[in-house]
Amino acid sequence: GREYTVSFGAGTEGMIHNCFVAGSGHQGISLYSGTTVNIVGNIVTGSRFHGIRNTGGTANIKDNLIIDNANRGIYLGNRSAAGSVTNNLIIGNATGISGFARTRVNIENNIIADSTYAGISMRDSCSLTIGDNIITGNQRGLIVHEEVGKSTNSIGINTFWQNTTDTENLDMPADAVTSDPLFANREAGDFSLKTGPAKIQGQGLSDAKSFAARWKEYKNRKN
Repeated sequence: GREYTVSFGAGTEGMIHNCFVAGSGHQGISLYSGTTVNIVGNIVTGSRFHGIRNTGGTANIKDNLIIDNANRGIYLGNRSAAGSVTNNLIIGNATGISGFARTRVNIENNIIADSTYAGISMRDSCSLTIGDNIITGNQRGLIVHEEVGKSTNSIGINTFWQNTTDTENLDMPADAVTSDPLFANREAGDFSLKTGPAKIQGQGLSDAKSFAARWKEYKNRKN
């Protein structure tokens, strides 16, 4: 219920690991310029703005359940951010991930679902590397906003399924997977994949088993 629940000030280093960050008035986890932080295995939910905000730091964001934050699940800007976003469940945020300025981040092997604006929103000034994600049930899968006139974002193979619009202001990659990812049991928090094109291409979570306990804890949070 705090405004800024966990904040890493300029130049600091640290880790937030296996925590439940809920109901923040602004950001759940905030990084400022020159920070280096590992954000691993957390639940980040219910923030009135962003779940995680990285403004000019380096963040390795891995194995987190980032769910139902009012604005962005992960905000990368306004000062250029760096690091990686891998093996996260990013669900039910207004936008899953937003990139600004000259942010350079690898976004790989995530599930980004049910965003009311976009799964991933990026400026063309960013250098995001986006591959092996499952992007499903979003208003827009990927959207690029023009600022410098030439995008340096790199879009690899990703799975798109049941987005209202898969891509906006960029061409749909020819090698994209456009079929049901075949989650084993999404309602129970099992986001592993049954055999199909997405699994064969190595899409989605690289370690789905680690989310079973987090999903149960999130569903039982009122207790």
